[in-house]
Amino acid sequence: MPSTKHHYVPQSHLRRFAANAAGEMFVYRKGARKNPFLKQPKGQGFGRDLYSVKTPDGGHDSGIEDSYLARIDDFGAKACSRLPAGDLEADAAAFALYLASLTLRNPQAIEVTGKIGDALGAEVYRRLYFNDAEFRKNLRASVESDEEFERMMEACHPDHTKITANRKIAMLQQMDLHERVAVGFLDGSLSVMVAEGDHEFILSDDPVFACIPTMDGVAPVGLGVPGVEVTMPISPKLCLMAVPSGTSEIRRIGADERTVSEVNLRSAFSARERFFAASSRPELLKLVERFPERSRPVTIEKVPNIFAFWCPLDHSLFSPISH
Repeated sequence: MPSTKHHYVPQSHLRRFAANAAGEMFVYRKGARKNPFLKQPKGQGFGRDLYSVKTPDGGHDSGIEDSYLARIDDFGAKACSRLPAGDLEADAAAFALYLASLTLRNPQAIEVTGKIGDALGAEVYRRLYFNDAEFRKNLRASVESDEEFERMMEACHPDHTKITANRKIAMLQQMDLHERVAVGFLDGSLSVMVAEGDHEFILSDDPVFACIPTMDGVAPVGLGVPGVEVTMPISPKLCLMAVPSGTSEIRRIGADERTVSEVNLRSAFSARERFFAASSRPELLKLVERFPERSRPVTIEKVPNIFAFWCPLDHSLFSPISH
């Protein structure tokens, strides 16, 4: 039976942050101003029919979730389970594909794709309406009189028409980017950070976060921009970090209190609604208070002949981790 609960944070990933034998984890809600609560992974980090597309008969096709993403999650889960003592180099491709998947499947990434599609569709229609003689000719041929044609043109004026992107196309575009983004991760350097002592990483409901900590100011960020650092916590004790330039290898490095705190600050900042932890700690409540709202609004800007999405990010909030 096709699934309807589509996890943008896989359950296998969430389970690594279990706080007790029952598999529950602590959930910190942004803006809640109250103590965290214990919840099972199956009820967190999902959307109803998030990756489904409508079929001609009115049903829903969940193949993206049930076939494509399920296989990537399986590869990622097995690679992550081998992290504590495994051959890191052998799992480099699995880590890169998994990182790409969690980057692109998050609701905010889908929102960006949808907004770009809406804006592009509206601009194409506007140009057809005002500049395409064949478009006007076909409309005129569909009615009997000039009066009807003028009423039709008034009714379908771009100011009175809303263009919405095809969700199926938007979803397929996201999936098509996976390989290219994964190759970008493979071309750089991947590190596995191991939290020292009793320090623990937390997990955001938008697990992959990128910033340029050496930049002072507000700017968008791309995965291949020089100086960018990409982090993704794997468990309370392990976190992946990718940088675009390096030796194309996977290293294992220690993460002291400062490093763990920096990763957790990024996770709390990037969280859309909540973040997860294997323990209840006062410093995590302070992060909820510091970042009470959704931190990365998305806007679409029109520039000559193209559209660009803009996710403003204040890079001065962050400190470098790279060794």
